[in-house]
Amino acid sequence: MSQMIEILQPTSFVRAGDHPLAERPEDLGGLRIGFFHNNKPNADVLLERIEELLAREDETLRVIRWGKPNPTLPEDRIEEFIEQVDVAVCAVGD
Repeated sequence: MSQMIEILQPTSFVRAGDHPLAERPEDLGGLRIGFFHNNKPNADVLLERIEELLAREDETLRVIRWGKPNPTLPEDRIEEFIEQVDVAVCAVGD
């Protein structure tokens, strides 16, 4: 007696075209750089390291730190953050 086994493909199609990357400035000098921490473990470590590396390259950077109180909560004030920065770095942690 033979049994039939159904094998499912657990992947999906790639939707990268739906979300194009933002334009990058040629120079970060003097720009307001926002670091968005979503409050997940280790996101702060990543953001601090990126900030440190960028500060070595250009001392004129103006840093704005922003974060969510809880990773599961939606960020309802994101527009306020966006208005304060020229460039944003977001971390998701874990």
